[in-house]
Amino acid sequence: MVTQKRTSKAPPTFIRDIEANKALVRRFLQDLDGLGARQALENNTTPDVIVHFPRGLSPEPLQRAAYEAAAGMFRAAFPDLRHPAEDISAEGDRVWLRGTNQGTHRGEFQGIAPTGNPVTFSVMSEYRVQNGKIAEMWVEADMIGLMQQLGVQLLPPRSGA
Repeated sequence: MVTQKRTSKAPPTFIRDIEANKALVRRFLQDLDGLGARQALENNTTPDVIVHFPRGLSPEPLQRAAYEAAAGMFRAAFPDLRHPAEDISAEGDRVWLRGTNQGTHRGEFQGIAPTGNPVTFSVMSEYRVQNGKIAEMWVEADMIGLMQQLGVQLLPPRSGA
């Protein structure tokens, strides 16, 4: 059996790819915060990117233009919204992220007038990377926690209703 000694000090290709995928997702979030949705999408996603939100926000997956509009709606309601990544891991073409979004409610959101309340809500996301760009995203956010911070009271259904 012949074995070849590794002479390169660089990590194996698959490790470099995983690190590049994690860096891509971090860059996407930084661009989302600093440049806005349109530029973040242009810089970091495939032209046919698909985004999956919780069914309560969007029952169908969103195409690029619809995601840009949804992100714009969030930005109008929370103009200082930030998406810090607290934990990030990757395997193959997938990246998983856990974060706590932070912002201030300064515009109408889901019919709720601006409250001026600072908000924080947890987010977990999965990203599929294809040829160095994000091709698909799944986003789960604590919308109940967000709505409670805006003063919405959640009531159980009435019996017999």
